[in-house]
Amino acid sequence: MTAIIISILCALGIGGGVMVASNGGGGGGSSSAAVGPVNPGGGGSSGGSSGGGGSANAGTLLSRGSLNGITVVGKEAQGTTLSGKNLTMGIDIFAPVLESGTTYKTNEIHQTASTTNGNKLYVAGFLSPNPAITQTINLGTIKSSNNFADFYNGTSSQSKTIETLNATYIARSNYLATDTFTNVTWTYYIKDFALGARPFGLQNSEFGYYTWRSTYSGGGIGSKYIHQNHFDKFGAQSFYMFDTSKQFTGSNYTSRYGNTATFNGNVIGALHPINYVCGSNNASYQITGNISLSLNLANKTLSGNLSNMKVNNYNWYDFSLNGNINNVSAGSPNITFTEVNFDKNQTSSLSYARYDASNLHPLNNSDNFGDAAIVKGTSISKDEMVGRINFTNRQEGTGTVFFYDAYLAFGAKKQ
Repeated sequence: MTAIIISILCALGIGGGVMVASNGGGGGGSSSAAVGPVNPGGGGSSGGSSGGGGSANAGTLLSRGSLNGITVVGKEAQGTTLSGKNLTMGIDIFAPVLESGTTYKTNEIHQTASTTNGNKLYVAGFLSPNPAITQTINLGTIKSSNNFADFYNGTSSQSKTIETLNATYIARSNYLATDTFTNVTWTYYIKDFALGARPFGLQNSEFGYYTWRSTYSGGGIGSKYIHQNHFDKFGAQSFYMFDTSKQFTGSNYTSRYGNTATFNGNVIGALHPINYVCGSNNASYQITGNISLSLNLANKTLSGNLSNMKVNNYNWYDFSLNGNINNVSAGSPNITFTEVNFDKNQTSSLSYARYDASNLHPLNNSDNFGDAAIVKGTSISKDEMVGRINFTNRQEGTGTVFFYDAYLAFGAKKQ
């Protein structure tokens, strides 16, 4: 019976939801954009792109119309440019990776988590797409807004014809299947592109996330009912940006704040359920909430919490945070998040997206959960912090296991 239930879930493409709503290394200087790594606590880089006529529909930082002197931190953000109202960003996505000639491979990163039914593989991230995949966002028009974020239109869907695709994917609980397909079509599009600085009133920083859908079709994919679900995916990534020249650098934080400092702000992001059996998912959930961070600058540690968290406006967990405060140079994150925990007592009261009692896992095979930067304002009371936090955990149900991947970005102000 269990096997039948699992097969039906995969055939339907069910990824664990009931409602529809990482890591690179440090970088050097870039002539086209200011970019940084996804690696928590890793290095960054700075540079700029030319462009005029900034956007009045973006936050203050991106309204400059250029990334001159701006650091961008986010997986696949290399090559990000801003020319006037057009923000072009490298994105992390389920995409083909060129092996040689006209032969490509899929780019999933798989990771193992312990469950009550044994070790289970899950999709933990993606190898860097090759060739690189970018998306251009028009910041001139906000298509919708809420109290936490503005949402923008991306370019239309993009497609590529692939002569040979060597595919690796999770076929069942702890098994990676491999198949070769010929003459397939890869297609993707951006679902949501969100920025949070304008609604929150940040002056020298920006934070956001994007969600996407990516699929392969043709070439025999779909001839076995399970295959199409393996190759039809949704996903997300979070990112942040800041004025490099205004970042707090060095090690003497107490000279600016004394022994302690508090930052409070907003959280935005996306939640994606993935069925471990077939690696499929079919939903994109919107996350909003608040963040509070208390910095102990004498011993360079921090604690904090995520509160009022909602998934598609339904109550979700409260989370506690712990991390380290780093000695940094310009473009390198000030904060490394080393621990994220959730309030397990809330599980029974939640409508959906419920975790079991196991601990959260960082995404993208990372040992850390994310990072953040401190950006100086015109006075200490106007300092800002922006960052990203990514994690996953399982929900075990009858006959299968779901992993809920959370991609969060936040902006906060000095209190």
